[in-house]
Amino acid sequence: MQSGKANALVACVVVATIIVTAFSIWKVIIPGYRQENNRTYASRFGYPAFNRKLGRPFPVKCALIEKRSLSGVEMGEGVLGCDHVVASVVPEGMVVAVHVHEGDRVKKGQLLVEIDTTIPKAAFERAQLSLKSAKADLERVKVGSPVSLTYERPEKAAIRLEVTKRDIELLREENEIRETVIQAGLLSKLAYLDARMKMADLEGALQADTFNLSMASRGREDSIEIAENRIATVEQSVQVAARMLQQCQICAPADGIVERLLVHEGEYHGSQPVQPACVIAAGLWFEARLDQRSIGAIKVGDKTEIELEALQRPITGRVTHVISVVTFSNGGPDLQQPVRPLGTGAPEWPATYRVQVDIPPDEAAKLGPGLTGFARFFPEHFALAAPQAAVISVSGGRGMVHLLEGGKAVLRQVDLGIAADGWIEIRSGVSEGEKVMIEGYQDLEENDHVQETPMVIARPH
Repeated sequence: MQSGKANALVACVVVATIIVTAFSIWKVIIPGYRQENNRTYASRFGYPAFNRKLGRPFPVKCALIEKRSLSGVEMGEGVLGCDHVVASVVPEGMVVAVHVHEGDRVKKGQLLVEIDTTIPKAAFERAQLSLKSAKADLERVKVGSPVSLTYERPEKAAIRLEVTKRDIELLREENEIRETVIQAGLLSKLAYLDARMKMADLEGALQADTFNLSMASRGREDSIEIAENRIATVEQSVQVAARMLQQCQICAPADGIVERLLVHEGEYHGSQPVQPACVIAAGLWFEARLDQRSIGAIKVGDKTEIELEALQRPITGRVTHVISVVTFSNGGPDLQQPVRPLGTGAPEWPATYRVQVDIPPDEAAKLGPGLTGFARFFPEHFALAAPQAAVISVSGGRGMVHLLEGGKAVLRQVDLGIAADGWIEIRSGVSEGEKVMIEGYQDLEENDHVQETPMVIARPH
């Protein structure tokens, strides 16, 4: 009796031990065997190797490659920049008044400096007198009495030609009479020959007068054009002299801050070369330098937040210019050691490009160029994307993904873009609708069979 009870007790203990052992194997040993931190996991006795020997497929979870709207955050350090506009001393003269100081804010057209008008005014008056003389010369050419143009008077040449013709006619009549007298023996032949020589001279003069009339008629139009051109030239001189007289008052060419004042009262400035009177810092924008990896992502019109060291609040602006030329302006291979790239914390060589952001007018009125800070950019575009969990071995804008094709995992290289909200842009290497593995691919080897568990599909927001 006691022996039967003892056997039953032993049996219960054995059964309980088996149950505890099986439970421990099921709940502790097997899950631990499957964990990657298990020392034997990566060995030939580990779970992946054991799974391959049994010919079992590896369970994986997948997502679809799809197009979606991505918005990320890019950062770049920079400085408030401006245009340096020069107001110059153009006319010759003495500085008689300076109305601004360095640091003054000025408006476009505001009077800055005054120059003595004595010399420019005299030049303007001389130009006006020359214009009057040129107009008078034109009138003299038109009426045929120019001072410098001797032969271009067709009226005078025509009168001379008519006189010569009359002289020839008269001499011809005289010669006819002489011939009659000679035949009667009342006049010597010598006197007749002298008259014939006079006739020859008059005929030569007739030809010369005819030629002069022709030349005078043709040159009359040219003479008028020359006189008119001289008037146009002198009129331009008058305009230049008037402009020089006007520029004796040097005004601000743009709104801004007087950065440098380069003239003082009592100074004399010659007309050559042109001297700068003052330099105005006009306009205001934030110029950020961004790492080259974001090139192409930032576009004109993108919203931006600017944080300046001098302010305790952000400024909202919009991108106005993207200068997509990558430079080593703050570092590069010539340095002895790498420096921190703008907008990041990694010790690499900085290869950056510039992006300009406008400053709202109400903010610009309180700030000045040279203030430093950084800007946040929020680029957004519609592109092909995959969950970030699917991408491995990310380096230099490239990575690797496992695609599900025919029950097997296919490793493929992809080019990457911006990342946002758990997704990353895939610029090349995959097509829309392909399945990419997001879980369970870490232990896969080439030609391993996989079994897809219920697919995870995340829809665009």
